[in-house]
Order: sequence, then structure tokens, then C-alpha cells
Amino acid sequence: MLPLEETLTNLDIYLGDACNLRCIQCQCWINESAPHFDPDVLEARLFEAVEYAATQCRSFEKVMLIGGEPFIHEGMVRFLAKQKIDTCITVYTNFVWPDPNVVLPDNVYFLSSMDAPNQEIYGQLRRTRDFDYSQETMRERSGQLLHVDTTVSKGNLHHLDSILDRTKDHGCTHWFLPIDPRILRYHDAFVKDPRLGTLTERATAERTAKRAQVLLLDDDDIRVVEDFYRRCGSARTNDFETFLGIYLSSVDRFKKESFGYRPDLSVRRPNVGAQQCPGIRRYMEIGFTPDGRFIPVIHCPELTEIFDAKQGPSADSFVEVMAWENQARRRVGCQVFCGHTQFLGIDEYEGTFREVMLD
Repeated sequence: MLPLEETLTNLDIYLGDACNLRCIQCQCWINESAPHFDPDVLEARLFEAVEYAATQCRSFEKVMLIGGEPFIHEGMVRFLAKQKIDTCITVYTNFVWPDPNVVLPDNVYFLSSMDAPNQEIYGQLRRTRDFDYSQETMRERSGQLLHVDTTVSKGNLHHLDSILDRTKDHGCTHWFLPIDPRILRYHDAFVKDPRLGTLTERATAERTAKRAQVLLLDDDDIRVVEDFYRRCGSARTNDFETFLGIYLSSVDRFKKESFGYRPDLSVRRPNVGAQQCPGIRRYMEIGFTPDGRFIPVIHCPELTEIFDAKQGPSADSFVEVMAWENQARRRVGCQVFCGHTQFLGIDEYEGTFREVMLD
């Protein structure tokens, strides 16, 4: 296997769960201990990681900063404003920014999610009153807006046309992605281990899981989505086959959970060949400890089983993280596509998801 410095194209940097929305399908906002990093430390760490990737990884294409809501973090905003790194830096944001007037360099671009065409539905799904503000900020930044995605649920199923219409003048791609039951798994973890979480976190997770469960898609809903693609699909959108493949991958991923997600469906995932998974060759995610040490994030199910963990060891430098990643990835020999990194901007994934189908 080639060193990651030869093959890495995409680096995601996770800034923790802190968020200013309360999206019904997401657990980030429930976490009362989400880190708020020292701005000086976070700024320095971001410079270290991004400069290394941009200068030492010969195939590198882009960084994506993700949360929670990244613009909550002063250190990240400082980094973006000061950096002059010769690479594409993207931020996945809800556009509900504390400071909408921040000046950013031309190499900073945005990806966003938009699950509602108006405040009424936005309030039901995100449970704040920020729809107009987020849309205004999105319009003002549309020149650097690369992509929008919509999480499709029963809550917005019959409004997909009008949601798509809202981005038609922005010149960005717009993908539609099925809701998955991750918040139900989050709640189940509290049920299985009463030591986890505060009383407030546990109660909030229970209420949110109940709300999310009624929004999950069924077969009739999938047919509605297929009709939407037949009428409105274009070069700006993903296609129905990709949407369905992501949905079926989610069914397969959550099938062993106690809440019994779509037990009526049996899914066949395609072979990818040992060491050929794009997630192993091209993708990496890191996060930070509350005091700012680097943490490698493990997505690969095989590595999760090997290390019995979803994170690697914390490190004082990004060089140490790269050394650990290179060693760890050599241990992977899986042959079957797992679909665990399904929202990457990696073109290989789109084709692979089309090959996920019912058994």
C-alpha cells in the first residue's frame, strides 16, 4: 500500500459537536460537554494540519471543516481569515453565523444543508427561528457556495421541489440524501448504559429519538422520491440510484440495532477489493481533544474492530497522526464496500453506491 502522503485527497477536520441549531435527526446539539477550544490553540492546530496536507501530500485536493457548526469557533474563523494556503478549504456550515460579515480569502468555499423551504418546516426540523437569516447569509456567500444537501424525511418529503428551487440561482450542486436513524442509536446507548450522559442529555435524546423515528422513510416515501428525481433530476443533483444506494447502505449499517430498522430488507453491498476502498486510500478525518491534541477518527468498520475504538490515540503533532494512520491502514484487508463515509466529495463513492441493491 502506498503511503498516505501519496494518495490522500480529502481531509475532514471535525471541530466537535457544538452547534446553534437543534436538528431533529442529529445528536450534536444534545451534547452538553461539546468542546469550545482555546482560539489560539485551535488556530495553530489548523495551520499545522492544513499546511502539512497541502505541502506534503502530493495528490491532495481539499480540506473540509465540519461540526457541529464550525463558525461558532473563534479559532477557526481566525485561521480562515489569516491563511494563504494554496489549497481548497471548505466549511460545512448551516449559515447561522455569529458574525455574518467576516472577510474570508478566495480559497474558502462553503457546503451547506437545507432541509426546508420556509420557516414553518425549518422550525419543525431544526427547531429554531433562523430560516430567513440562514437564507440571507447563503445568498450573500453564494459566490463561494459549492454544494447544498437536503436530508429527506417525512417532514419535508412533499416539499423537495421548492427546496431545490431555492438553490437554482446559486450555481451549486444540490444532493438529496435519506434520513438515517443515528439519533435512535444515540438514544439506545443511553438506555444500555445508565452511566452515560447527564439527566438532561438522556431525556433530550429520548424525546428527539421519538420525533425522529416517525420521520424515517418507508417504501411509499421512496417512490415519492423516485418521482421527484424523474421530474426534477438534473446535472445539479445526484441521481435516484445514488439516493437509493445510500438509503440501502444505511439500512444495512443499522440493521443490527435494537430498534429494528427495516428488518424486512436484505441488502447486498458491492465488492471493492482489498486496499481499494477510496476511504482507505483517499480520505482521512481528524478531531481534537478539549485541550487541542490531535485525534485520528476511525471510520473503517474493520479498523474499528481491530482497535475496539472509533478513535486512534491522541497526538501532539499532525506528523504523529500521519504515522499512526499509515501503520493502521496497512492492517485493512476488507473486500466489501461498507458505505460508512457516504457524504464525501469523492467521485468513486457515487458509482459504488449505485451498486448497493436489495438481495
